[in-house]
Amino acid sequence: MAKTEKENFITVTANFPAYAGYADHYFSTPASLIIHSDLAEDVTLTAKLTSDSGLFVFFEKEVSVPYESTVELPAEGIFNPVFLSECTSVVPCKAKAEIFLHGKSVASTEIELTALPFDWWEGMRGNPEHLARYVRPHMPSCASVLLEAGNRLKVWGSDHSNGYENCDRNSIRSVLAAIFAVIKGKSIERAGDIDTTAPLSCMRERLIEDRRATAMELAVFVCSCLEGAGLHPVLALGDRDVAVGVWLYETCFLDSVSDDRETVEKYISDGINNLAFFDADDLFSDKKGAYVVAETHFKTKLEKGKFTVFTDIRRCRLGGIYPCPSREKGANGYEIFKEEETSGDRAPAPLPELRKQETAATGSEKWERRLLDLSGKNALLNFTGKNALHLVSGGADELLFVATSAPLRLAGGDKETEPFGAKAEGQKRELIRLEQDQGLLRAYASPEEVNDTAMRLLRRNRTAEEETGASILYLALGFLSYTTKEGVSRIAPLMLIPASLKRQKGVDACILCAEGKERFINATLLEFLKREFGIDMRGLGGNLKPSEAFSVVRAETAKMKGWKVFEDAYLSVFSFERFLLWNDLRRSYEEFGKNKLFSALKEGSYTREAVTCPNEDVADPSKYYIPLPTDSSQFSAVALSDTGESFVLHGPPGTGKSQTIANIIANALAKGKKVLFVAEKRAALDVVKKRLDGVGLGDFCLE
Repeated sequence: MAKTEKENFITVTANFPAYAGYADHYFSTPASLIIHSDLAEDVTLTAKLTSDSGLFVFFEKEVSVPYESTVELPAEGIFNPVFLSECTSVVPCKAKAEIFLHGKSVASTEIELTALPFDWWEGMRGNPEHLARYVRPHMPSCASVLLEAGNRLKVWGSDHSNGYENCDRNSIRSVLAAIFAVIKGKSIERAGDIDTTAPLSCMRERLIEDRRATAMELAVFVCSCLEGAGLHPVLALGDRDVAVGVWLYETCFLDSVSDDRETVEKYISDGINNLAFFDADDLFSDKKGAYVVAETHFKTKLEKGKFTVFTDIRRCRLGGIYPCPSREKGANGYEIFKEEETSGDRAPAPLPELRKQETAATGSEKWERRLLDLSGKNALLNFTGKNALHLVSGGADELLFVATSAPLRLAGGDKETEPFGAKAEGQKRELIRLEQDQGLLRAYASPEEVNDTAMRLLRRNRTAEEETGASILYLALGFLSYTTKEGVSRIAPLMLIPASLKRQKGVDACILCAEGKERFINATLLEFLKREFGIDMRGLGGNLKPSEAFSVVRAETAKMKGWKVFEDAYLSVFSFERFLLWNDLRRSYEEFGKNKLFSALKEGSYTREAVTCPNEDVADPSKYYIPLPTDSSQFSAVALSDTGESFVLHGPPGTGKSQTIANIIANALAKGKKVLFVAEKRAALDVVKKRLDGVGLGDFCLE
């Protein structure tokens, strides 16, 4: 049910199912918002979905609506898998859909729906096809029943291996009868009557072991056994009754759900015998009749109109309705198993093969050691997690994908218990992925702490960009916990991805963007491991998936006692100033050696011919273009730069160095030369650029 409010000619209607169970999350039952605009212009709206009970995951999306038009906004992945996997009772839920224009709420709709416990079906008011979701042929208890049924068939002189191949109708009917006899022998007590006009349970955990069930639970379990035997089961449904049938030859109905009672009567009649059915009520311990009696009871009830709907499991499978995962309660809560994970028929997947890494050659060890910071002060070797955001991750590969695909809004989450080693499992992991797919990335901190830390990181990164022109904000995935030769425990990041933060308009939150193509492995750590421990992984490239990189590091450090790879994710700042110089030197050492000055420094000796520094008193002023005032020493610097000689110009603050540089650049431009001006801080660049602007040369500058 939905109550819609209207303002500014915007309306919204919620198109949601009346009931929601875990299967609706797993199979992505369609849900959407219908948004209509009567405005005479195109608008961009923001749609939000919230629920007080926790049934919905975070949902906030922008949608463009053309003028006087209606659009449908899908709410994919809206249902919370943690809430639904742990739901043990029918829970009425209230939710709200709200539409915003320029931050102002312009339309809203109240949504009322009911959350169902795990393995509950919505009943005849819903879709009878959905019953096929709870038919699980690979349940372990099905295997034990089929084993006993096979032994019973041998006693009866019947032979059935699997499926319909080389089997006549009597053989298939005998399989149904054998399964009936095995379950009948379990002395299962009735757990209550059924009412299919309302939601009800379709499967009970430990049904065989606890010897207690409803007729619906038993009927679905028998269907699971039949499908496990390679046969095509059919469920017959009435308001208070349920029966189980099977096709006696390999076929199915044309439709997944049928109300054609007359056809079923014909198909079970003697002489045709396309189907065989029995009344599920006869499976209970308080009923004395054998299989043939149960068949008769079904026929009697069918003639009286007790069964009105027939669900063909095989036809449902052909229509794309597959088994829902099963649930098992463990020490740490409920664990969810996909159908293939409960089957013993499948061989385990092959172990992953590690990619062989080629080691790049190094240049001058002496120079590299002086440039590379291998001390404990470097966060690339000694990361503490302070002044950083510890991000909630459902997996490093998945986080990298979503972070580099679309912007993510940072939000608060659970309180941090450990700085490293955080790991989400099961439905918690699924919930994290759903929220990240919806554009929400949580951190292990309160909303206030997340916002404060994000703003500090944003300001530090902005300052670094202004002063040095380089970003220092990175998304760090994976960490190596190691011990130095001195016995000091440290943690270092493994993979780094350039990132940026910006404030979100209208809300007190920050948006994270990452550039996946620029990701790289922490080369400072790799060089440290090579030099200190002889572990050479310097060829490890950023083209690997995070999980692959983690596996390589685990394999290469497996012999190191106490070392461990954590798969945590952090957002933090890292300085790469000296690393970038080291990397340039390491990669281009031979190329640099072609430079006369570099070669001289490398060899440790340099013979320089005497150079006469031009003097202002004797120089021809017409040879130089000097737009800014200069003294004699500044003029000599400009004139010396015109000769192509290398030199170092010293001068304390306030002695006109930036003015001299501007004159050197102006003189070079006047003679058709190109100039590369490099400074450690951006402020120095800005000062020179301002002076060039003042003399009309700013347009020649490229930044």
